[in-house]
Amino acid sequence: MDELTEAVATLDDVQDLLDDLVVSGLRCVPATTLARLRAVADEFGTIGAEHLSQQLAQLIALVEADDREAAAQMVRLQTSLRLFERVLSLESASSSLEHFVAVQQPDDELAEEDA
Repeated sequence: MDELTEAVATLDDVQDLLDDLVVSGLRCVPATTLARLRAVADEFGTIGAEHLSQQLAQLIALVEADDREAAAQMVRLQTSLRLFERVLSLESASSSLEHFVAVQQPDDELAEEDA
């Protein structure tokens, strides 16, 4: 799996987890969910998104401390995740365009040679 696909899969995982937290609330998060969030935080560190890893770790710490600031941290994290998703979308589009140009270029050169 390439880095972009891995990053998108990790984003999807954390978005699903955060959606569950919105529904269930931050005061009664099961230990299994916290473990999954820690795994995702580690994954963000692995793919080079340290800022997301740190924000997620901070959310986990606030939830475990039953701190009311957890809700605000979750909103900040979601904002950062959406921004990261946009950056990945732009990188994907750029990569696709570069591939398209590379594939089209040999055809254009052949057409010029025939003329």
